[in-house]
Amino acid sequence: MFSFPLLFRGCFHVFSAGAKLNLGEFKAQFPPKVSSRVCDTIKMIPSDLDLELLPRMNDWPKSFETIPPVHEDIGMFFFFDKPVG
Repeated sequence: MFSFPLLFRGCFHVFSAGAKLNLGEFKAQFPPKVSSRVCDTIKMIPSDLDLELLPRMNDWPKSFETIPPVHEDIGMFFFFDKPVG
């Protein structure tokens, strides 16, 4: 089995309906093919990410409405690093 290098390790904190949820620790890896923009962006991501839960259509790119995303549109895969609890 081929293993991709670990690119990111950190925590996701999600704000939803006034509550802050700690989703635990995550790690990220690139897919087999990735653009150079993604490589540059990963260097700027902080280890603790504060996210706000929004309906998908609020931030969904307009181009995805006519042409849905495919595997090649994925810049990083996020996986749980350690179980919470």
